[in-house]
Amino acid sequence: MSGEVVQVEGNTLVVKMSSGDLRTFSNIPESRKALIDGKEVGVRDLKPGTTLNATITKTTTPVMVRTTTVGTGKVWYVGAPTSS
Repeated sequence: MSGEVVQVEGNTLVVKMSSGDLRTFSNIPESRKALIDGKEVGVRDLKPGTTLNATITKTTTPVMVRTTTVGTGKVWYVGAPTSS
């Protein structure tokens, strides 16, 4: 993912994505850093015109499907339908 910084206000960043769309990133944590010219900088230190590149990694976690089948059972109670 890549784009160019358009506006920085506090911990909100507006970026023009490589697709041409504007995207707003809000509530970016202070701990999030960008590597610019070999230096780590915070979001508040980014300037309009700065090009950003990010690598997105998508991970999946396999889920085991479990099915329970009741083979035999005994009915303990049956109630008549009621109307409200």
